[in-house]
Amino acid sequence: MEERFKILDIKTLELIENKLAKPDKTIKQHTEELLKCLDLLLELGYIKKGEIYNLVEKACIYHDLGKLNDEFQKRVKSKTLKFNEDKEVVHNVLSLYFIDSKMFTTEADYLKVAHSVLNHHSYGNVFEILNEKEELIKSLVKDFNIYKIKRSIKTKLVKKELINNPETIKIKGYLHKCDYSASAGNVAEYPNSFLEEALKNLLIKWKKENNNTKWN
Repeated sequence: MEERFKILDIKTLELIENKLAKPDKTIKQHTEELLKCLDLLLELGYIKKGEIYNLVEKACIYHDLGKLNDEFQKRVKSKTLKFNEDKEVVHNVLSLYFIDSKMFTTEADYLKVAHSVLNHHSYGNVFEILNEKEELIKSLVKDFNIYKIKRSIKTKLVKKELINNPETIKIKGYLHKCDYSASAGNVAEYPNSFLEEALKNLLIKWKKENNNTKWN
């Protein structure tokens, strides 16, 4: 598991071991849960080893790094504080600034993961936030090892060719699957060993009403 986190710098790696993602879990613990979900999907054959798997793995590792900011940490530790848009920026937007483009073979791969991380929650219009809250974003991430997001990259992140790319859709979908399952404490998937039996039983049930029933 530790080997997978080597895409992060030492400072960030140390921080995620102590900073919270949930009231009862550190960012690293939550991320490890996502990676276990991804491993289960691989084991059961819902995803195969290869480029998509590798990019989903990176998306899982980067997805919650925006939660390192002080305002989020205050809120996650508090039972009364609520999100204040004058002081805080949604973590999925901030996570974008922690993604190191040099960890990707091509810019296209970086963009697919960046888009997936940026949009793994539907908290407001992320592209408006990126453009309109630059100063607040800078103040929230100034103490971390972050990467500048060029205007050209922001432009590419909203292009339909990227958003509608089948690989982008798969990466974002797998990230959602792993994140939602981990957050809910649910098993991500089960072996696909029950479908044929269920269909057989369904047909038997229908045949009781009409013996000529069959699959078309």
